[in-house]
Order: sequence, then C-alpha cells, then structure tokens
Amino acid sequence: MLSEVARYYGGAFPIPDLMTLTFRGLLFWYHIMQREIIEENIRYDYQTKNKPVPIGQTLRRLVDKKLKELKECGN
Repeated sequence: MLSEVARYYGGAFPIPDLMTLTFRGLLFWYHIMQREIIEENIRYDYQTKNKPVPIGQTLRRLVDKKLKELKECGN
C-alpha cells in the first residue's frame, strides 16, 4: 500500500514522510487515491463514448458503485 500511494502521487509524498504516517493515515490516502483513479476512469469512459461526463452527485454515485464492486470482488 505504501509503494502504491508513493507511486501514484509521484513524489508529492516522499517515502520517508509516508513512513511516518500511521496505518490509518496511510489508509486514508490510499482510499483517496482509489477514488481519484476510479473517477478518472469513469470520465475517460464517458468521453470516449461521446456522452456527457457526469458531475457532482451522479459521479459520486458511480464511483461508490464501482468501489462496492471492487470490494465484493476482493480487490
């Protein structure tokens, strides 16, 4: 989890700084990272299909739905 967060944020959080975080702190950033990636994927999918990109609550519901699917699959 530590390396995934460090890789995603590309140096915004140097490894020594990440290592000072508690597990809960690291988990917090990991969940934010997951949401951002899923949100970007949803936006990309809608743009490639030439559909209007969802915003606000609609986008949040789609992200929550995808996170729930991933959680059920065990990812």
